[in-house]
Amino acid sequence: MGKIDIDDNGELWLSGELTFATTPHLHKLGCHLIMARALTVFNLKNVTVSDNSGTALLAAWTRYAKILKKQVKFTHLPAQLLAMLRLTSLQKLLPIENPS
Repeated sequence: MGKIDIDDNGELWLSGELTFATTPHLHKLGCHLIMARALTVFNLKNVTVSDNSGTALLAAWTRYAKILKKQVKFTHLPAQLLAMLRLTSLQKLLPIENPS
């Protein structure tokens, strides 16, 4: 299961799985968090599994933030997810920092 935790600095930590089963709930939760902040930083260091739903989730959050004129950043992506983003060329379009 995937989840989002907020640390003391306001950074959002995704953990667990980013799959077809978990991303609809994570998308909705992430959109609420993006709406409430000028800058939303998602740390993906604790993501254990990701399929193409994970790439779609990051793209959807990026698009949603742009619509709201907010900033979103993704940090510490797991190798599996980063490889999928490179394969689809989405890595160039998403605000990724500190790739693992």
